[in-house]
Amino acid sequence: MSAGASDHVVASFSDYLDQLERWLIVWKVQVNSDKCQSLYFTRRRSNPNPPKLYRRRIPWKSETKYLGVTLDKRMTYVTEVRNKVTAVNKKLYYVMGKNSKLFLRNKLLLYKTLMRPIMNYASPVWGAAAKTHINKVESTQNKIARQITQVPCKIDNSTNTAIAEIPNYDPSEPKKKRRPRTLLINI
Repeated sequence: MSAGASDHVVASFSDYLDQLERWLIVWKVQVNSDKCQSLYFTRRRSNPNPPKLYRRRIPWKSETKYLGVTLDKRMTYVTEVRNKVTAVNKKLYYVMGKNSKLFLRNKLLLYKTLMRPIMNYASPVWGAAAKTHINKVESTQNKIARQITQVPCKIDNSTNTAIAEIPNYDPSEPKKKRRPRTLLINI
């Protein structure tokens, strides 16, 4: 896997394949180049010339499956991760939800053994996805954390004294006192 400007990526990838080819020949390892696939992660519509192994072109694919993970050129695997975690959470809601009598450490144990591995699996690959995709997984994780710990979603409903002491923000006040930081300075 290589990242950077597209011309540089294709050139370094081709160099890597040349080195790999020499190593395979020296160590007499045979690779079926007909089964090889290459995937170009990009938002561009066109792909550069396909890489070659043993002077055979390795065609560009729009998606490929690797170790049970379907990778596509737009990195939407992150959406699959979110959907899988949400499905597991729905199945376990009666055990981990707000009406559950289970202790927090047991809920965390369930989370760490059943949900977090789904999020961590292949994270080095999808970790390079766009921030918007990663934010979706993080928001799902935050939602589950609030559910497990029984923390309210809104600050207004919080019983935490430090949060309750935060001054209210009223945008209708004069412009000088409009910012929350000016409310804190005047206290």
